[in-house]
Amino acid sequence: MIGGLAAVAAVVVAAALVLTGSSGHGGAKSADEAVRIYLEALARGDARGALAIAKTRPADRTFLTDEILKMQITKAPISNIRILQSSNRVSAHVIATFGDQTSDETIVVVPPKAGDGWKLDHGAIALTSGKGSRSVAAPALLDSITIFGQPISGTGVAYVFPGWVDVGSRNQYVDVTPSIEQQTLLNGINRAGQINLMPHFVASTTGKEEARRAIEAALAKCAQSRQFSPPNCPQHVPPQGFIDGTASWSGPVNSDAIHVDRFNERQGTINFFGMADFGTLTVQRSDGRTFTMPHLPIAVTGAADLTQSPPKITMGL
Repeated sequence: MIGGLAAVAAVVVAAALVLTGSSGHGGAKSADEAVRIYLEALARGDARGALAIAKTRPADRTFLTDEILKMQITKAPISNIRILQSSNRVSAHVIATFGDQTSDETIVVVPPKAGDGWKLDHGAIALTSGKGSRSVAAPALLDSITIFGQPISGTGVAYVFPGWVDVGSRNQYVDVTPSIEQQTLLNGINRAGQINLMPHFVASTTGKEEARRAIEAALAKCAQSRQFSPPNCPQHVPPQGFIDGTASWSGPVNSDAIHVDRFNERQGTINFFGMADFGTLTVQRSDGRTFTMPHLPIAVTGAADLTQSPPKITMGL
């Protein structure tokens, strides 16, 4: 009977250990130990273990999972964790390597209440796209930002662990890079507020190619118009002596000399400029005769809106 009770007790203890695992932590014995536990949990890909040693835990944990953390440490493994002598008992001076970058930071640790242990104040970094701030990028571009391939939540804030962060865009017409790489390392978890990604957008190769296709399609449509000055088109035929509505362009439009360049982050547009050949123009004169004008290059300027698919073309800008 005693042996049976011992066996049951052993099972209960084992079950408790399994349930508790690395995800439950009442706190560490010191500030230094709390930081070490946190970083070692990150290094082995244990998201729950890392969050357990932090006082503040974000409600949105979309990017605070083992899967995402393993993506981070695969790209930039955490190594060479060293806890240095701290002059302040409520902080820990730590140096750690993230991939090929070294992060040297003094991390704030929360003093324990009676019966509790030491914990980090924050276990995650709050990133924001910058929408609503003084960002130079168009709101539609900021809305397209993704973190680890997923859109940022409706709150506009993404909580991530320190380390490599994959920042991208759902908009295939642009490429985006953040300007805060160092702030996503250890110094980021000392920040109680949000860290603006400060994204920088450029037109992608696909964006430039699609803009050119949209320009060509717009010019082809313009060439079908019989108006002298059709809306959102570059043609402007002097009306003197001619009957409007009789213009006929031989086409096809040659737009090879048009340059697509100069992306405008604030508007989300890419400018284009150059000359286009619409072919021979035939119009009817007011005296009833037909007038034919030989090939005459027409100046084309405008912008392609890369926040729309396909890009929306506006001529004459």
